[in-house]
Amino acid sequence: MANAYTYEIVADALRHQIETGKLKEGARLPSEAALADEHSVSVPTLREALRLLEADGLVEKQQGKGNYVSQTRPRITYVRGRQSRSPSTEKALKVHVRAGEVDATRPIAELLGVSEGTALAQYVYLSFQDAKPQVLTRVYVPQAVARHMSPETDPSPWGDHIQAGLSAAGVQVAATAERLVARLPRSEEAELLRIARKAPVTAIERTLLDGMNRVVAVALLTLRGDSTEAVFIDESRVKAPSDSPLRRLPWNTPDGSPCFLSPADAVDGPVARIADALEANQVKTAIEVLAGIRAILDNPRSDFPTFTFALRRAAESLEEMLRIAEGRGAPMPPTDSDEPNDGTNRADGDETDKALQ
Repeated sequence: MANAYTYEIVADALRHQIETGKLKEGARLPSEAALADEHSVSVPTLREALRLLEADGLVEKQQGKGNYVSQTRPRITYVRGRQSRSPSTEKALKVHVRAGEVDATRPIAELLGVSEGTALAQYVYLSFQDAKPQVLTRVYVPQAVARHMSPETDPSPWGDHIQAGLSAAGVQVAATAERLVARLPRSEEAELLRIARKAPVTAIERTLLDGMNRVVAVALLTLRGDSTEAVFIDESRVKAPSDSPLRRLPWNTPDGSPCFLSPADAVDGPVARIADALEANQVKTAIEVLAGIRAILDNPRSDFPTFTFALRRAAESLEEMLRIAEGRGAPMPPTDSDEPNDGTNRADGDETDKALQ
């Protein structure tokens, strides 16, 4: 039996030849029998050495052709932070997407907080560089949500379109949690990425959470260990003054209690951006409601149910506007009865009073 570390010695010798240029990029290595004879080891020991080099990305095995010195390729970079997408990386990759429906397995069900067997939409992304698979991404979304998502137009190797799709379905992603581990690939991953079962991969588990801290989607990424890397950017953020008030958010908890955002997070961040977008939509809705109410007031045929509906929508919009004003700390407009009035508002009020009588 060969010494347990003999294959590592052989691997180091071949690695030195590759790094010094004695074995050129793209060159075909001698046959395994010839290499074993050259290094005075058995063929099985030589194969263990080649597996180490393959895991390091220095050697690649081509089925039916032999072993070759790997050619240098740009590393695929998974970037996460303020600039979550890497255009140069994504441009170099050709992304194949397959969508379907699956039943939630126990691990996925636990991540999503649903029952095992729940219908899920599954999106599988397999990304290639020079016809060589580099990244495998699988995204899972409850089917009840996925059916309302918009179709994908710009596929990303990392499944980033899911967040936009969720937003279109009315689900706002407030935060993302990621867990990264280095491990050996599972059989399906090794097959799709065309790597050996002993070649390490980088596995990233990404969960998307809404404003109530509920997981709304799960993405499982598997990156080749020999040609990919993950970069996480933690940019310093502008801090709000310590005496700044809490920001009132434009939504309440399920029991009707107000939600607030701390001063440090109110300047920027995913929750603040979601609140900004929702408030902008509420202002737009208020403008439409106001226009509708004016049309009702101007229409002499408007009946009591119409006025009731209009007043109810006006009250809802007014509550939203007051909530926005409170969240932004804006001064409320004067409501003193002595405020100058040209009589227009009173006239509108008289018409309303008559209609309600």
